[in-house]
Amino acid sequence: VELIKLRNFKVLIAGDFYGSGMYEVSSTDRVSDLIESVSFLKNKSNFLSLSDSILSNHLTDFPKNIFFNKDIYLVRNNSELNVDLFKYYMEGDFSLNPILKEGDIVKIKESNKVLVLGEVKNPIRISKDEGMSYSDAVKKSGGLIETADKLSIKVINYKLFTDYYKDELNRISETEPRYRSDIDESFFNSRVKSERGLLYVKGEKNINKFLNLELNYGDVIIIPRQKNYIELIGGLNKPGSYTYNSSFTVSDYINSSGGFSDNAREKNIYLIDDISSSRIKISGSYIPKPGESIFVEEKIGFKSWDRFSESIKLAGTLATMSLVFYNIWDKSRE
Repeated sequence: VELIKLRNFKVLIAGDFYGSGMYEVSSTDRVSDLIESVSFLKNKSNFLSLSDSILSNHLTDFPKNIFFNKDIYLVRNNSELNVDLFKYYMEGDFSLNPILKEGDIVKIKESNKVLVLGEVKNPIRISKDEGMSYSDAVKKSGGLIETADKLSIKVINYKLFTDYYKDELNRISETEPRYRSDIDESFFNSRVKSERGLLYVKGEKNINKFLNLELNYGDVIIIPRQKNYIELIGGLNKPGSYTYNSSFTVSDYINSSGGFSDNAREKNIYLIDDISSSRIKISGSYIPKPGESIFVEEKIGFKSWDRFSESIKLAGTLATMSLVFYNIWDKSRE
């Protein structure tokens, strides 16, 4: 039998979803196909899953359109079927992603589920039990695998994402810097350096305390991959990434990179925070941890010339003002 054309019909998307409405599907489409088509059609407004797009910044291999901050149900013949796109994309179980039929309603509801992702045996998306701690959730995922970074944890909470911050950033960024108020400038600089809803815990002592805390609704726990390198940037002859050595100090890594370059400020060595990008001044005896970045400040010639030029202009302005004041004073004496 040769199929010339598949039969098309419309299904309704309803519930807690900005894109609710009627959408055309074919008789072979599954729920995921509908969600993906809506994602494509509404891509410009980016309303489908803000949290999914933010999560992909921290897990580059995370499947798109999982829609993890929503629960999806298929209403058919007065019964409600759970559609688990998380397990479908992770495990490939087609029974969790039914083929659509005429008269179906795809109902979308806000979710309080928590997730454990990253370097764990079995990534999970589960309901939060009363009193459940971060340690309990990690155990339910089967625990860490060999490639896990045991000294750091990321937690994203999609309940904390709000349009206010996005709108404020857009408003301030569209205002010329000279017309921004001090508080706008401060807010803008602070907001772009941090990501709302993101918590980053580092260090064995801090992690042990954190794991015993009760987790929140909407938490996404990410166990990062261990980084066995140190990154060196700035005033060095051979900047780049170098294999981590537990006995190496900053000075050892600098020697491995060919030493300081001619324009390096050798006394200005900084540790770069990988979350806020803030700089912490360190000495050559500091022993870096895996994944850390070391920055050696450089002498920037044009900046020095700009400062010198500004100083000359300022001196000229002050001299002119002094001459004007002197003339005024001199005339007042006559």
